[in-house]
Amino acid sequence: MRERNVALVSDLLGKYSDLRISYSLELDKQEFRLTDFALNLLKGLHGKEIVPALVNVLIEYLPGTPWESAKKSLESAHQSMVDIFGLTSEQA
Repeated sequence: MRERNVALVSDLLGKYSDLRISYSLELDKQEFRLTDFALNLLKGLHGKEIVPALVNVLIEYLPGTPWESAKKSLESAHQSMVDIFGLTSEQA
C-alpha cells in the first residue's frame, strides 16, 4: 500500500507540480514516535524527492499527562522529519 501511495503521489506531482501533499500519520503509543508504517512512508517519499507540505501527527490518548505525551510525540515526529528529509529544525 505504501509503495502505491508514493508512486501515485509522484505521478500526480509530475502532472501538477504546484500540488501540495499532506499526511496525517499515527503514533506508536508506547514509544511516543511515528509508527513504522509512517516512517517508511516518509522514507519512500524522500526516495522520490517528495517532501510533504504538511505532516499532521495524530495524537490520541497517550500514557502520562496530556502535555508531556504531546510534547514527546511532537518532538519525535519533528526529529524524524529532520532526519529523513535532511531538513533544518526550522524547515521541519
